[in-house]
Amino acid sequence: YVGEQILLTYDLYSRYRIQNPRFGTIPSYTGFWAEKAFEASRLEQRPEVVNGKSFNKSLLRQVVLFPTLPGKHKLEQLEFVCDVPIRSRRRSVFDVDDFFSWDPFRSRQVTVRASDLEIEVRSLPNGAPPAFSGGVGAFTLSAEAQQGKLTQGDPVTITVTINGQGNIHGVGEPLRPESGDFKFYDPKATVETRLDKNVLAGVKTFEYVTIPTGSG
Repeated sequence: YVGEQILLTYDLYSRYRIQNPRFGTIPSYTGFWAEKAFEASRLEQRPEVVNGKSFNKSLLRQVVLFPTLPGKHKLEQLEFVCDVPIRSRRRSVFDVDDFFSWDPFRSRQVTVRASDLEIEVRSLPNGAPPAFSGGVGAFTLSAEAQQGKLTQGDPVTITVTINGQGNIHGVGEPLRPESGDFKFYDPKATVETRLDKNVLAGVKTFEYVTIPTGSG
């Protein structure tokens, strides 16, 4: 659905001795709100067997994506660049799986790219309440006044906090009270995010300065 989280993970599988690893083209993820969750500063390789063959697997990058529009979206893909050794023509008795032996003095640059992915995004159901501003997730809302007693006409700071899991960036300003007892000024908004078991979570605060227009 629009606003629902997708965790995009890039893993590298290799049977080479990789040198000079680096990222090539970084996608812009058109049609999604994207937030980097992880990016490898160095390759940490773990053995894994795929279709009977041994590989070294490395986690390269994780991105949290939130689709912003319904429809079919093609995900732009990440490029990874590295140098790999060139095979020599002679065989070695120490080779595994009939691999040629590697030339320690020669290498070539290769660029690998993940396969294209297409994601179909559905529209949110009809019937959202008037206060819904686009935040898809599980959230709680609380409010706190800087002080409970003051003189009429003196400003007071009201902090509204939204906490939870999901697209915290998509949460808009809560509806202000329609009461004429206070004059509200536009808030200062801040967002802090974190990954909680691969789910984006965070806190968004709206800090208002408001002035009471009457006593009582």
